[in-house]
Amino acid sequence: MLILRITLVLVLVVMAESMAFHRPWLDALIFALALAVGLTPELLPMIMTITLARGAVRLSHQRVIVKSLPAIHNLGAMDVLCTDKTGTLTEARIALTRHVDITDNDSERVLTLAWLNSHFESGLKSPLDDAILAYGKIDPSPWRKIDEVPFDFERRCVSVLVERDGARTLILKGAPEDVIRNCISVEMPDGASRVLTDELRGEVQTLFDRLSAQGFRLLGIASRAEPPDQAKAVLSDEKGLTFAGFAVFLDPPKASAGRPLPNSLRPACW
Repeated sequence: MLILRITLVLVLVVMAESMAFHRPWLDALIFALALAVGLTPELLPMIMTITLARGAVRLSHQRVIVKSLPAIHNLGAMDVLCTDKTGTLTEARIALTRHVDITDNDSERVLTLAWLNSHFESGLKSPLDDAILAYGKIDPSPWRKIDEVPFDFERRCVSVLVERDGARTLILKGAPEDVIRNCISVEMPDGASRVLTDELRGEVQTLFDRLSAQGFRLLGIASRAEPPDQAKAVLSDEKGLTFAGFAVFLDPPKASAGRPLPNSLRPACW
C-alpha cells in the first residue's frame, strides 16, 4: 500500500507540473511511472521500516511491546507459539526418569552406557549429564578412558572411547535424530544385535515420538566395539553404531503453571 501511495503521489506531482507548463500528459505519465519504478528499490528499506513500525504501534494497542522490529516477521509467520522459561513454568529440576531399550523397557545396559559417557566426558557437563550421574552410581574402576570427541552444536553428540579388560568401546550420546542416523544395527533386550531395517527404524521413531509427546526430553545412546589397538576417537568413528536406547528426562511443570495469569502480568515482550 505504501508503494502504491508513493507512486500515486509521484504521478500526480509530475502530471501537475506537465499541465502547468503545457507539456504532453502521456509523456509525463510514462516519465512518472518510470521514476516510481526506479525509486522503489531504493525506498524499500524505508518502506519496510515504516511498515514494521506501524505494526509495532498496532501491537502496542494490544499491550504487546516489540523491542526488535524484525521480530514482527517471525510473529506473522507463526501458527502456534509455545514459550517456556526454566524456573518459571517448570521446576528447573531435570531428572533422569527412565533408561529404555527399543521395546520401551528399562535397560541397565542403556544406563551403563549413558553413565560412562557422562562420567568420562571432559567438556562442560550439561544438566542432562548431571541428571545421569545423579541417577545411580556405577563403578568406573574397571573402565579406562582412551579418548573422546567433544560435543559440538553441529553434530549434537559427544562420544568417548573406553576400555575394559582389553576390549575397547566407543559410546555415543546425543540428540536422538543424529544418533539414530549413525546407527546400522540395534541392540535387542537379550543382548543380540539386529540390522536396523526400515521397520525397526520405524519402531524406534514411534517410541521417540510417543515419549516426546508425553513431555519427556530424550538422549539417544549408541555404541560400537573398536579394535584393541584403537588409540584415538575421531568423527569418522561415529558411524556404523549399534543403537542401545534412550535416556529419558523430565523437568516437571510447576503446579501453578496451569493457572491463568492476572491481567497485570499478561503483556509480552519481543
